[in-house]
Amino acid sequence: MIVNETSALLIGLSLFLIGVVYVIRAVMSARWPSVEGRILRSGHEPGARMPVVYEYEVNGKRFEGSRIFSAPLAPADRSEIRKYEEGARVRVFYSERRPGSAYLERSSLVPALVLCGIGILAACSSAFM
Repeated sequence: MIVNETSALLIGLSLFLIGVVYVIRAVMSARWPSVEGRILRSGHEPGARMPVVYEYEVNGKRFEGSRIFSAPLAPADRSEIRKYEEGARVRVFYSERRPGSAYLERSSLVPALVLCGIGILAACSSAFM
């Protein structure tokens, strides 16, 4: 049973750490400034590598981005992608330190916190195996 206990502990700790990383990303990016951007491409086909590509400008320099959420825990579904039609004007949030890092929507902390909780539960369950 040592293998099962160790596996549960490692899986739990891994899920917890991934959740912490997403919490940090969501909190840090919540303060990013925003500019107006434009959707260049919007792919509605399932499994598209970059379903949305947009452009924006910071301090006179043009950038392209493809991230929809600041801390995604799952790929964007079709209904989220459909909001971004080619040519549409959008609000783009970007990092002041690295303006090439951007996203279109702020991520909720709830999924990341749930992932942390599942990780804790899985790690604690190893003590009862």
